[in-house]
Amino acid sequence: MPLSYVPSNKGADMLLHENRPFYKHQQYGLMTYWICKNYRSMNCKVSCTTLNGHFIKFPGQHIDNCPTWTFEQIIMKRCEQEIKDTAPHITTKMHSMFDNKIKETIVKENLKIKAVAPFAPKLS
Repeated sequence: MPLSYVPSNKGADMLLHENRPFYKHQQYGLMTYWICKNYRSMNCKVSCTTLNGHFIKFPGQHIDNCPTWTFEQIIMKRCEQEIKDTAPHITTKMHSMFDNKIKETIVKENLKIKAVAPFAPKLS
């Protein structure tokens, strides 16, 4: 299973595993150490390690109240960064651009999911 990433607010990669985000903690060559996004704020001490884009140490058990991200939150993060990259100088109408990009991406992602899942009900 390939690793999934989303950009942080500052544009750095965040690892997503089971809809929970991880910040890059340290990197040595091709080995990267990740910590749960809620490591400090909620004391969730889960970490994992990747080597050349593959897990070598899987995350442990998160604390009970450590939140997961919804599909919409993940899409929003990806769209946010794409808009920042394509139009960094535009400040007006940013909300409508952002809303349109989210809607477009959600439609594309839902179509991909339905194409992959043969058991999904057909739409009339």
